[in-house]
Amino acid sequence: MILIRPVEPNDMDAVIALGDIGARETRYKNQNYDPDKIRRQSEVYFRDGRSKYICLVAERGGELQGILFGSVDEYWFTQARSANMIAWYVARKARGSSMAAKLLLAFRRWAENRQASELTLSITSGVNTEKTGRFLRRMGFRPCGENFYQALGAPALNSD
Repeated sequence: MILIRPVEPNDMDAVIALGDIGARETRYKNQNYDPDKIRRQSEVYFRDGRSKYICLVAERGGELQGILFGSVDEYWFTQARSANMIAWYVARKARGSSMAAKLLLAFRRWAENRQASELTLSITSGVNTEKTGRFLRRMGFRPCGENFYQALGAPALNSD
């Protein structure tokens, strides 16, 4: 059975370990993974009381196997609110189960309870992007644009 719930302070070691595994799977693998920064960020989350930020965990068999971290805020041009995914990861052994969908549905309920007008997700990991896109479409999400990134420190190409 999969249990989705808000993160608790005693989950942080497991969240950090799961995040490290996730980061090593993605295009972020060359970044310096910083558990201390995650702990500092979690303090902000716990003080917030789930009004602006949410960190959901997915547990199966007593083991944390998924996380979703998101926020809600007004758009820069209106008072309408949008919920935005910051990080979303499901362990390999839980992929193909209902865990990812349950995390998204819990995030949606949280966002609706905070009067968000929409939910925005980005696929920035560089891993299984087409498969994740198909999954999100089945969940009722519509594509809007594309994700791009450019490593800094090297000259940018001029397309003139």
